[in-house]
Amino acid sequence: MTLARRVPRLRTPEQILQVAAALAEDVRAAASTRDADRVLPHDQVAALKSSGLLALSVPTAHGGIDAPAAVLAEVFRLLADADPSVAQIPQSHFTFLEVIALQGSAAQQDFFYPLVLDGALLANTQVERGPQPVNVDNTTLVAVGGDFVLTGRKFYCTGALFADWLAVRASVNPAGAPNSLTPKAVAFVPADAAGVRILDDWDGLGQRTTASGTVVLDASSVLFELGGTRSATASANLSRYWRDARTHTLHDATRWKLQHIGRYTLSGTKPPRHGQL
Repeated sequence: MTLARRVPRLRTPEQILQVAAALAEDVRAAASTRDADRVLPHDQVAALKSSGLLALSVPTAHGGIDAPAAVLAEVFRLLADADPSVAQIPQSHFTFLEVIALQGSAAQQDFFYPLVLDGALLANTQVERGPQPVNVDNTTLVAVGGDFVLTGRKFYCTGALFADWLAVRASVNPAGAPNSLTPKAVAFVPADAAGVRILDDWDGLGQRTTASGTVVLDASSVLFELGGTRSATASANLSRYWRDARTHTLHDATRWKLQHIGRYTLSGTKPPRHGQL
């Protein structure tokens, strides 16, 4: 995918936080109105892509800064203080950059890191509606000739409408209907690839402008797999903060973290590495 952007290379934590603070102030403007009227933040996400902030975790060997986690957390704090929905959009971007760092081949890293340095946004395409259990993916990744083909339907795909690449979890070459034992893979596919449709059908009570809608994959070919009373007034629209937070807790439940903390305390079992912890 070709990107026509001039993106600065951020080199120090101080520079990163200056850029993030300036972007946050721009994002803050009309954030309440965007939430109230459900106006998607296309301009704000475009500014995020052009800021250089999406490349913070790119390793230094690939031209990035590999910013400390504390710096990345402060960037998210600044953005979330301005508009929680805008801050939510790149969460999965950094999750899948970590996947590329830990599990990607040298060829995959050489391919994706320059794209991210130029402002490419990766988006989550993982969850499916029931009735199947959460550990079963009806979306399939099937070998056809010398290619891999994705077919299925995903939901709650945060930021997909703004993305350049989609990270799709799928069952690999299932023999019959996929089940919990079917091998899985994460496949990366361009958001504008043939057979990909991204629907703006998210209607949650919170995170209203994250574009967390449905992604339909129709035989899409892969490139890679891998306060006080006044705060309750409608005009202030401060309720968007608790609505966003409440929606987040539904998929990032505290009880999951408690289980992992308990296992580590009792048996030393480390928690799994994924973006929900």
